[in-house]
Amino acid sequence: MYEDDDLQEVRALFMSRLGEHVPKEQMTGPIRLITKWLYPKKGLKKTTWKITKPDTDNIIKLPKDCMTKLGYWKDDGQVASEITEKFWIPGTEVGGIWFHIEEME
Repeated sequence: MYEDDDLQEVRALFMSRLGEHVPKEQMTGPIRLITKWLYPKKGLKKTTWKITKPDTDNIIKLPKDCMTKLGYWKDDGQVASEITEKFWIPGTEVGGIWFHIEEME
């Protein structure tokens, strides 16, 4: 499948950063994945929900694929609970992503 240069660069960044946190043992049961995507925006007084593109279902695909390839779990179908949130954050020019992953019973 063709990936343009920008997508290849983002994939490499996810592989590098997520590669630093691969669990010692691969997760085998149902998994809860929570992500918070933080987008910088000048002029804001407080953190607010981001209700513009990209869509949450689109932004989570690449990191989940990377986590699968890195061996976090056998298959991303194991993710039985998923919460993806997007926020505008004030006072910074740098955004970020926060991940929380846990096995469920």
